[in-house]
Amino acid sequence: MRAVQSTPLVSRSGQLLGMFSTHYKAPHRPDDRTLQFLDLLARHAADIIARMQAEEALRESEERYRSLSPTAWMPSSSPAPMAASRRRIRQVRNVA
Repeated sequence: MRAVQSTPLVSRSGQLLGMFSTHYKAPHRPDDRTLQFLDLLARHAADIIARMQAEEALRESEERYRSLSPTAWMPSSSPAPMAASRRRIRQVRNVA
């Protein structure tokens, strides 16, 4: 490896997500068109990573919500499930 070109992977909110690097066997300087293409690839990669992170955060949030009470997310015409959910939430708060 005689040359490396690196492009940061930055989310649309400005968070650094990683680095996209291209390695060359010989000394090399990418032309403007190649650099623009690599920037485009880095933008797409950053968008995919950010989306995957957001989806994972949502899954974890939903799991935490469901763990409060198995019936917390189920609609009901009876107030009993809601009362049970409130009791479970109070129990969790008292433990934490």
